[in-house]
Amino acid sequence: MIDAFPTDRSSRIIVTTGVQSVASECSLGGFVYRLRGLNEKDSDELLWKLVQCERHVLPRDVQSYSGDIVRKCDGLPLALVGVAKYVRRNLGALKRGTLDCRDIARNLGMYHADGRYPAFVRAHMALKDCYEGLDSHGLNLKTCLLSVSMFPKKRGLRRKSLVRRWMAERLVHYDDKKNKPANIVALENFEELVDRIMIQGADDDNDENHPVLVGEPGTVKNKCSVHGVLLDFLLHESATKRFARLIRNGEGLDVTAINSNPVRRLAVVYDTDSAGDTNRDKLADMVNGLDLSRVRSLTVAGTVLSDSDLKCCKLLRVLDLDGCTGVTDGVLRSICKLKVLRYLSLRGTDARGLPPEMAELRFLETLDVRDIVMPGAEVQSDDVFTVTLPWDVLRLPYLKYLFGAFELPRDIPRRCSAPWTTAATASDAAGQLDTLAGFFIGNGRRELQCLETLLGLMKRLKKLKIWWKWNKKGVSVTAGPKDLPTAALTQLLVKFLKKRCFDLDSLSLDFGDQSLDFLNFPMDIHVPCKLRSIKLRGKLSSLPGIIIKEDNKIPSDHALTKLYLSFTGLSCEALLVLQRLPNLTYLKLVENSSGDFTDGILTLNAGGFPSLRGLHVQAPKLPEVKIVAGGEEEAVAMQHLTTLQLLCGDVSGFQAADIDRFHQLEQVVLLKSSLDESATKAWEAARKNHMNRPRIDTV
Repeated sequence: MIDAFPTDRSSRIIVTTGVQSVASECSLGGFVYRLRGLNEKDSDELLWKLVQCERHVLPRDVQSYSGDIVRKCDGLPLALVGVAKYVRRNLGALKRGTLDCRDIARNLGMYHADGRYPAFVRAHMALKDCYEGLDSHGLNLKTCLLSVSMFPKKRGLRRKSLVRRWMAERLVHYDDKKNKPANIVALENFEELVDRIMIQGADDDNDENHPVLVGEPGTVKNKCSVHGVLLDFLLHESATKRFARLIRNGEGLDVTAINSNPVRRLAVVYDTDSAGDTNRDKLADMVNGLDLSRVRSLTVAGTVLSDSDLKCCKLLRVLDLDGCTGVTDGVLRSICKLKVLRYLSLRGTDARGLPPEMAELRFLETLDVRDIVMPGAEVQSDDVFTVTLPWDVLRLPYLKYLFGAFELPRDIPRRCSAPWTTAATASDAAGQLDTLAGFFIGNGRRELQCLETLLGLMKRLKKLKIWWKWNKKGVSVTAGPKDLPTAALTQLLVKFLKKRCFDLDSLSLDFGDQSLDFLNFPMDIHVPCKLRSIKLRGKLSSLPGIIIKEDNKIPSDHALTKLYLSFTGLSCEALLVLQRLPNLTYLKLVENSSGDFTDGILTLNAGGFPSLRGLHVQAPKLPEVKIVAGGEEEAVAMQHLTTLQLLCGDVSGFQAADIDRFHQLEQVVLLKSSLDESATKAWEAARKNHMNRPRIDTV
């Protein structure tokens, strides 16, 4: 094909595809243009331009609910064209009032999925091809995608939570042929759906006023969703195949009579925006008349629970109560009677603790009690409400993923109270834990004894998160000598890390403004550290050995891919060695005050950060950034950088025009307060001069 074009004529070959990996493979120099949908204003203008009718001559309900139609089309021109054709053909019925505009918005998924409506044939074929094309992958992708339809777009879904749900529902299994565990298969399924643009990040929203989510490049950000038109299509497919049912604000969104068949998967959502008021509906009212005795998966969001709601759900495997209230001791005791439960999320609820009866959930694999709220309390962004972790929960035989802000158990069973060298031989507590994120620690004798026992029992642990107790808001206002980490505590942590940093994948230590210099212990230079993600918050005098060993030699197989350093006080010079990390893909540097970092010079040497895709710097002032080019091609650092996040009050240390050196750059995020009129023009000019036309977002 290339030979068919004349030379030296600036000829271009443009390849369009719906698969991101194909686009990357076909591109040269990383130039991939991501086609975005229309924003709400442009979508509305296109719709009524195609309808060829002024809205003011139509009934008031058309003017009121046309916005719902536009939002459901989600900026997709093909969907807008179909709706416009349908509305134009039914203008007479709309004017007479025999066709309700609200019904068009409600049934949009059915129109796209059914295939019998001429106006929507093209959109139906496009959606059908995308959906049926998943069969060729052979990893149960269609079933995984259908399960996503249980999450309304506004609420979104979390990648890792979804993956754990798939495993709990056994939608993914161990791959015998490729020797891949279920969690790897689940992650590959998710990434495949993202690659095919069937799941999109929240920051891919077409609304220009949508808040920008700042996160790691190369992954779907914290929350993600399914495209609006595809979500409606999946809802119809899910109901038609009797796969799942969604009830929103008391209204079922499927097309079948649910009472004629048992419900296996059910999502009940109360959306205050759609409901038009702020009174939370009760779960009992929203599922009134439904037979829940055979429900295997129940997702409830934003509703009020009562003690009797879950008593008939004896076969539940997955229970997700995101943001629900009324999670009383009675509700928790009812949950503890769900003997075959594998996945339990109390995230964002008002649960006050975990009862001892939780030990009855013998098959539980995932327990999530993050972001607990206290009823009636004024919650600040940095408030943390802790939950005491019963020892009996740690003894659950299949528990692998444990999330929350936990206080360590107050009582240790007598037979587990020996030092870890002895306790590690016990197999009935914490032995299967893969993730514990995380718990608060202090200097108490019983706390240290419990911590030593727990660390010794977690033989399969891959991810660990620890907070220093006196850093928790409300625990200590003024830290005195007794509030500082003692030598006994730091020695215990060092002992654990020396033994286990070669097994852990992820480590997070948050000691606030306390010193983390106890991490500067000698490492075996001949044994590679396998930590892939390190998050440290606390003061450091130098980079610890778990990041850079004493001899500053960095092997080519150094495993670290993600590094977060907050409030360390390290200078730019001390951080220079990080450029040599061969596999580092994401670096986040946060400082809350001026000092050696903000007043220094951050030198980016040629060839530095060879794998870095995302750089996040957050400080009062950005240090002066000096980019050093080298070699015949004037190569610079960060050749694979896609996301640059400079959340600093003063970014004058970086010249906007320098983004042209990062050829694969896709996004720049800045603080609005850091930009005056001239700086805004400079960044916009730099964006236009860049071959990728990266997004310049402000927060």
